[in-house]
Amino acid sequence: MLESDDPPGRSPTPEERLRELTPRQVEVLQLVAQGLSYKQVARALFVTERTVKFHVGEITSRLRLKHRREAIALARRAGLISDDASE
Repeated sequence: MLESDDPPGRSPTPEERLRELTPRQVEVLQLVAQGLSYKQVARALFVTERTVKFHVGEITSRLRLKHRREAIALARRAGLISDDASE
């Protein structure tokens, strides 16, 4: 069982859950936020499209969100990813 720094009885907020994302998940989220298709993200990261879909599913699951656009908006507000497509 994973230990949490959160006080007992209090669920972490989605913003706090952003810390749980792996560097690879953040990278996938940034590329998807730039408007790349899953196929384009897969090519850029040298993985399969299925792997990209898996990462996006894990991201939304960890953040307890239903849609990738919610995860993108949350990560942008928190400064985890940028709006700049060149990064």
